[in-house]
Amino acid sequence: MARVSMGVIKDRHGTYYVQKKVPDRLQEAVARVLDADEPRRVFLKKSLGTKILKEAKAAAPQVVADFNRIIGEAEALLKEQPVVAALSDTQIKRMAESYYATMLADDEEERREGTGSEPVFQKIAKQLIEAGVAYDRRNALVSRRSDHRSSR
Repeated sequence: MARVSMGVIKDRHGTYYVQKKVPDRLQEAVARVLDADEPRRVFLKKSLGTKILKEAKAAAPQVVADFNRIIGEAEALLKEQPVVAALSDTQIKRMAESYYATMLADDEEERREGTGSEPVFQKIAKQLIEAGVAYDRRNALVSRRSDHRSSR
C-alpha cells in the first residue's frame, strides 16, 4: 500500500483508490448519510478503477469532493434542530394545504406524463383480452368471451 497524494493510495494489486478518515464525532452520522449497514463509518474509501497514476490523480478530486459532500451532510445532521413542542392551528392548516398541493401536483404529473402505474394496467388489460376475458371500463370482469357471445 503506497500513498501517493490527496488520499490516493495504491493497493497490493496496483489499483489506485482514495481514502479519507472520518472525524470521530461524525462517524455515526456518516453511516446514516450513506445508509450503511454498520453503525459507524471510520473511513470513506473508493476505488479509482485504474492502475495508471496520471488517471488516478485526474479522477481523485471528484471523489474527494464527494467525500467532502458526505461529511458536510453528516455535519448538517448533527446540527441542533429547533424543537417544536406544539403546532398552532395555522401551522397545521398550512402543512395540510402544502401536502394536498403536492399530492395534486404528483397526480397531475402521473396523468400527464404517464409515470404512474397506467402502463401496468394496460399490460394486464391486454393479457385479459388475449385470454378471452371481457371487462368493462371500471376493470370489472364481465365474463369469458364464449359465455359473453352465447348469452346474446
